[in-house]
Amino acid sequence: FKDGWEARGKELRELLNDSDYDAAKRSTLDAHYTSQTVVTAMWDAVRHLGFKGGLALESSMGTGNFLGLIPEDLAGATKFVGVEYDATTARVAEALYPQSTVLHAGFHKVPVPDDTFALNIGNPPFGSQSLTFQFKPELRGVSIHNQFFRAALDSVRPGGVQALVVSRFLMDAQDKDTRLALAKKARLLGAI
Repeated sequence: FKDGWEARGKELRELLNDSDYDAAKRSTLDAHYTSQTVVTAMWDAVRHLGFKGGLALESSMGTGNFLGLIPEDLAGATKFVGVEYDATTARVAEALYPQSTVLHAGFHKVPVPDDTFALNIGNPPFGSQSLTFQFKPELRGVSIHNQFFRAALDSVRPGGVQALVVSRFLMDAQDKDTRLALAKKARLLGAI
């Protein structure tokens, strides 16, 4: 079993340059696939909450499951901006969705304007590590998941919707700072 993984690692190493390989290796900490069941349920929820189209953000898009599974009635009325840290994954998303803007960058390094997007949807990275958000210094020391939640929420315009996969730890955490920051900025419309 171990020999098989080592062989796969060597094959992957030959496909990627040093920086892409290092980025792919680092992304295994918090990158994961979002199933069609979850994506479809989230689209149903945002439609139910009144989203009819507009500018949409996906701050850690992976290969773009949320773009690929957008309901037909919203697809023509929605323009996406996706951000993806891993170079290989970003290239896959660009190839799959050339009509969308795909930024190969870490979300923490993108100057996303506040109050711009009608929707932020996706599955942000989970983990206790903290990034340095270049344009949001107030997020220093906050967990990566909460950083994505808060920075993306800042980008949602008044009346917009944010729909993200979240763990119970966002609302159950002993540190209430993120809950208070979110409550000042937005209204919780629902949780599943």
